[in-house]
Amino acid sequence: MEEGILLGHHISCRGIQVDKEKVAIIVELKPPCCVQDVRAFQGSIGYYRRFVWKYAERASPLTQLLKKDIPWKWGETQQKAFEDLKLQLVEALVLITPNWE
Repeated sequence: MEEGILLGHHISCRGIQVDKEKVAIIVELKPPCCVQDVRAFQGSIGYYRRFVWKYAERASPLTQLLKKDIPWKWGETQQKAFEDLKLQLVEALVLITPNWE
């Protein structure tokens, strides 16, 4: 077998990519309306964090909502971060292993 899906990743001779079917489900998600929804979204997208350049910076506006004693406020900054993370998954790069020869 030259390629296939393994643990949510498409593995081939080209490298490792996100599973497009899983990404399609994440892209269809609506914006979170509570802290639990933010946790669920970050759990889903966090699985693919290595495909997202500067994941921690991009997710920071959402992570701020998870802090204790911070009132819930979904604003433009959070919406942009939410959309940006989904876009980064759609445009995710292929991770390849180095050629040691």
